[in-house]
Amino acid sequence: PTQRGRDFLARPQAFFDLIATDYLYAYIHHGQTQEAVRNRMRWWHVFLNLINMKAERGCSLDELANELYPSESYPEPVEMTVETWAERSSLRYDIIRPLCWLGLLHEEREGLTIWQHGTYHKTPLWPACLKLESDMHSEFILH
Repeated sequence: PTQRGRDFLARPQAFFDLIATDYLYAYIHHGQTQEAVRNRMRWWHVFLNLINMKAERGCSLDELANELYPSESYPEPVEMTVETWAERSSLRYDIIRPLCWLGLLHEEREGLTIWQHGTYHKTPLWPACLKLESDMHSEFILH
């Protein structure tokens, strides 16, 4: 193994912290700007605390979005505005997906098509890595 590989084996937590920080706070995909990533950083504590509470028993993307953006909640996808679609897409691709990549969340997709959203659950890695306000307070206020 390389020196970096030996370092990783000796201190896996330090490397996980480095990777997690990059995925959550610095990852920029082709459709984003650095400004969008900086704006998202200010809201990570809200996203993580909400997911912490909701994903304990399993939650859908729609449940999370409706909690975060109650004024943009619509019962049917055909009723969504462009802004609502953009917010939900951002939640899925910029927040949920990196958490899944890190192994903190698992999306249950059995029996679903590629276009359908699954149910998200916290993995055992979640409480091992994250200590959040909502762990200590049964009622965490989002708004």
